[in-house]
Amino acid sequence: MGTAVPLGLISGVATMVYGCRALELPIGRYLWEGMISPGPDEPRLRGSGGDRTGGVPAGRLGAAGRHGRGCWLLFAACAWRFGLAAHERERWGRMVSGLLGSRNPDRTPEVAA
Repeated sequence: MGTAVPLGLISGVATMVYGCRALELPIGRYLWEGMISPGPDEPRLRGSGGDRTGGVPAGRLGAAGRHGRGCWLLFAACAWRFGLAAHERERWGRMVSGLLGSRNPDRTPEVAA
């Protein structure tokens, strides 16, 4: 959080404000035309064989998604092994298994009276 919050403020908010001032562009117009308005067009553009900027054609979206998931899984495995201490891995493992509905064999279920 100590890195993410300042980075988000500087890279996101401050850069947007500076860019709009330098271009003499109202922030509302930038947000509408650059971020909000293109949202509904995105699925239509993906299905048409690519977007206007030469993005990934629709036939290749599956491959791009698999590549992205593969990179994320590799990162997650390395972060799990080298970025977390053993007690942190144990804690996260319990938390994830609880979210997925797995039972913890060390804990007996509570009986309602």
